[in-house]
Parts: sequence; structure tokens; C-alpha cells
Amino acid sequence: MTANSDLFESLSVLDDCHRVATVIDGLGFASNYLLEHQSPEIHPETKILSNPGSIVGHFVTHGAGFRYSTFGVHVGQVDRLTFHSATPKRVTGYFIDCRQDSPSRGRRLSIEFGTNAWRKLIIPCGVAHTFENLEGVVTRNDLTLVADASNPSWNLLNDDVVFPWTAEGIKTAPEVTINTTEIPLSAATMFYGLQRQLLRGGRKQSSLEVQATIAGKETRLIVSSDLDRSADVRLPLFEEGPIGCEFALNSFNSVADASWAVVPTTASCVADWVIVDMDTDEQVWFSYHTRQTVLHTFLDGEGSSVLLEVVDLRSTSRSFRRRTACRFTCDPRFHVRIPPGVAYRYIGQGRYGLRVEYEMFVDTNEPRLDLPPIGADRINLPTERLDGATGVTPPNLALPASVQQMMARREYEMIEQSWEAQLNAARSRYRSAFSR
Repeated sequence: MTANSDLFESLSVLDDCHRVATVIDGLGFASNYLLEHQSPEIHPETKILSNPGSIVGHFVTHGAGFRYSTFGVHVGQVDRLTFHSATPKRVTGYFIDCRQDSPSRGRRLSIEFGTNAWRKLIIPCGVAHTFENLEGVVTRNDLTLVADASNPSWNLLNDDVVFPWTAEGIKTAPEVTINTTEIPLSAATMFYGLQRQLLRGGRKQSSLEVQATIAGKETRLIVSSDLDRSADVRLPLFEEGPIGCEFALNSFNSVADASWAVVPTTASCVADWVIVDMDTDEQVWFSYHTRQTVLHTFLDGEGSSVLLEVVDLRSTSRSFRRRTACRFTCDPRFHVRIPPGVAYRYIGQGRYGLRVEYEMFVDTNEPRLDLPPIGADRINLPTERLDGATGVTPPNLALPASVQQMMARREYEMIEQSWEAQLNAARSRYRSAFSR
């Protein structure tokens, strides 16, 4: 693939730059927020807060040899992409402003940047984009859907106008009229719910639609592919039975060989992105949740081996205090579901990016004003205390998806306020120091 980089203005972004504006209106980087959890009894964890809680998102993995051959432009979708890789690497994005009414209409820009969880790349509607050097990179797209009933260019089910990544394709990039009305969270959640149903268990690589000029006429070509490796998924099994835990297929779509788009599993679409460092000589403790079912998807480290040990601490369960284990090979196409009251721990080597989804429960008789934040019901327990554990009786009344979304939004707002207050305090100290 020839990048045709001479057709683009260029920009190189340093790793410590988290907020960047560019010559294309609305295209640039914005800050994420990271929460580090260092405790001697568990693996070190870093939680990436990229989603403000008022929107939904999905993940895309990129296998070895992944390559783009086209540009894509959305009429009704704002992309917010966070890039992460197990080892830092440089990525280059190419962008063309295809918006008819944009002040930067027609401008082309290439941006070289490093994978960095501290920032997200915002791509407005109508800005065509493609990337190179994405092998081994996981992206989270916290997107916004934008509607316009009077826009004939918009197709909600296929909002991706593509054209060849060639000199001719770049020079004749299409002009588009973009949508202007952001759809509410409830509608976006419904859209992802439909995707979840359609993609449950995996779907082969979609056909590719390419816009080309043939004999002076604009033509859309459909390039089909028989690539389908989703059937290769073999779900792991626990040695002594699941005792409430189970592995299940995600809802995903093949985007290229060994590369997957993974959409939300739960009705709320709420998901954390947690980087777990399993490189430790210490024997970590078990953890369990008192009121939350957690669903873990290993997004990277594909092909590496991880051991999961679980113990049933649910006092009313027929498998109370039973212990089992499963060694599995990491694969973003499936998740493990761990209910409240079941203790677990992972043993592996290296750093792993996990998608953590939640289903929350309350008791019918408890007040509704004291719900702990998402993930805050986690209890850590040393191995020697497992046999004598008195047991847990988890609640069983499912919390509505809308409440979980509200809790996620509130968490982001509180962290954002805290980080911004610290940043403003640091700026004030620097200004005081320079004014002396």
C-alpha cells in the first residue's frame, strides 16, 4: 500500500500532548483519564476512562498483517478513538475533509502519533480517514450517532462511504452533506442492541463497498470476501464444571484476517477498559463481587495462555466452596461471565487489556440511595481464608440499564472534575513560579 503521503500536509504529535487541534476543523485529540490501582494483593490495574457515559462504544482489534486499502467517511457518526498496544508504537492516520460546508473543506492531513491511552482522536462527521501500522493495536470507539431525516446521503445501517486509497481516489474524494442532530443515548443503545443480536456468535467479514469512477460515471462496486474464521472459536471449559461461571461468544464482526469489531454484550452497553499487569512473582488474592456480574473479554494477547481459578462462595449454591480452574487461550471473540459471590483470580504473564462489562443487582428490601459505584463492590480475599469463608448471599433484582448508564456518566463527571481541578492547580503554581 502506497500512502501517497506527498498529497497531505503532515503533523507529528508528541506522546505527552493529550489535547491537540489541527488544520481540519473539529479533528484533533482530547484527553482521557486514567485511574491506577496498586495493591499488594492483586495485579496492578489501570482503568482507562475514555467514555463520558452519555454515549456508547465498541472495540476493534487488529491482527498481524492488518492493512487498510480504502478511506472511509461517515455522514452521521463522530468517532472518538483511543489507541492502545502492549508495546508502544507509532501509527499514522490520513484525513480528508469531505464536508461541503466546512471551513477546511478539501484539506488533507496526515498525523503521526503514538498509541497512548491518555488521549482519544476525535474524527467529525464528513472527515474521511484511514490508518497504517495498526497491527497489534486495540482501538475503542466511543462514538456519537448523528441523524438527519432529510439527508439522502445517510444510511444508518451502512454509514460508511468508502473510496480507494490511491492518488486518484484521494484527489477525487467525494463531497458529503453531514447530519447535524445527535440522537439520544436511548436510541444509540437500541441501535447497539440490534447489532448485538445480528452479530451474536460472530459474522464473517462484510462485503466491501467501493466508490469508483468508471467511464466517467460514479459507480459503487461491491467486493465480496469468503473470509470467515469466526467458526474457529472453541470455547474453554472448566476442569470441574463451571460452578456458575461460563465462557460465551461475544457479538463480533470480522473486519480482516484475525481482526475483530466487538460490540457490547449487555443491555446497558456500559464497559470499562482495564489494563492488567500480570507480571508478578507474588501470589495474588482472589476477588469477588457482592452485587455485580462481571464479563471479562481479553482484547489483546491473542494466542497467549492465562489460568483462571474460581471458587463458589455463594452460600445458597449447591456448589458452595467448590473450586475449579480453566487454562484458556486469549481471544477477543469470547468472554467469561463471573456472577456475584464467585471468587476468581487470573495467573498469566504480561499486560492484558480487558473489556469489563457489568450486570448489577439490588435486594428488594434495601434502599436505593446507597448503591456503590460500578466495580466498588469488589472484595479481595487471601487463599487461606477461602475454605473458612462464611458465604455470600448476592441480591437478585436486576438494576435497569438506564441506571447503570447514569452511574457510568456520574463516575466520568466526578473523575473529570477531579483531574481538571488538579490540572488548574498545577497551572496556577507554574504561573506563580514564573511571575516571581
